[in-house]
Amino acid sequence: MSLDGAQVQEANALLPGSEVENQRFAVLQQRLAGFVYNDSPNADAARTVVIVPSLSFDLADLAIIRGVSYYEERLLSLLTLLQHSATHLIYLTSQPVAPSIVEYYLNQLPGLATSPGSRLTLLNCADASPQPLTRKLLDRPRLLRRIRAAIAEPASAYLLTFNSTPLERSLAVRLDLPLYGCDPDLTWLGTKSGSRRVFHEAQVKMPEGFENVRDPHDVARALAALKSSRPTLRRAVVKQNEGFSGIGNALFPYNDAPSGRALTAWIKAELPHRLRFEAPNETWDHY
Repeated sequence: MSLDGAQVQEANALLPGSEVENQRFAVLQQRLAGFVYNDSPNADAARTVVIVPSLSFDLADLAIIRGVSYYEERLLSLLTLLQHSATHLIYLTSQPVAPSIVEYYLNQLPGLATSPGSRLTLLNCADASPQPLTRKLLDRPRLLRRIRAAIAEPASAYLLTFNSTPLERSLAVRLDLPLYGCDPDLTWLGTKSGSRRVFHEAQVKMPEGFENVRDPHDVARALAALKSSRPTLRRAVVKQNEGFSGIGNALFPYNDAPSGRALTAWIKAELPHRLRFEAPNETWDHY
């Protein structure tokens, strides 16, 4: 089937990050004002929640996480939303979830008048590749149509994700649903450096440290400054800006460190050997 000129223009306008996509997303987000999450006075209002537990992070970072393919099951805890009798859930995964696992969560909801499973729709991409789930969904227009068809009342539905990136914004626009999450344009505020900047501006106390550290030389200078300001300091933590669940953290011990001008050069030389990574399979070159 070929597309006419208007359809091609429409498709191009909705390219990820395009002005049209951003404008549509902003309009969709205005609908969130009508939704209240979980234990609220409006919790029993009819709604459909489309849950996308995608780990939309750098693939190289995900590769070092043991059992990362099962992380999509962490949001199964949201099946507790089915305790509200008018709530329907659509749960998306890369691969099918074992029925026994789903049954376990549903069994945590005793005393309901109707079976909560009748209000749960499970859909998957049948794709075990390491690509983020949201990317897989965007690449499957037929599956997107199935998701839309499973939503009885689109006006009372929203998208709930693990994290919010431009991928999730694109998915929200293609599903014509508001995203219950941070605007991806503001995601940087939740990074390590962004959070420290916010704390600085709000004059909130926080551990001594440095942000916007970008290369080994910056790391060495920051670690040296910490040690110089606190000579008795025994170790410091280095964090990747967008790390999560502790992945991306590393410990630097200062034992045998020299003092004075030699400190920065010593730290820079020792970094590849001394950093103790939280991720068991992490290496200095990859880090």
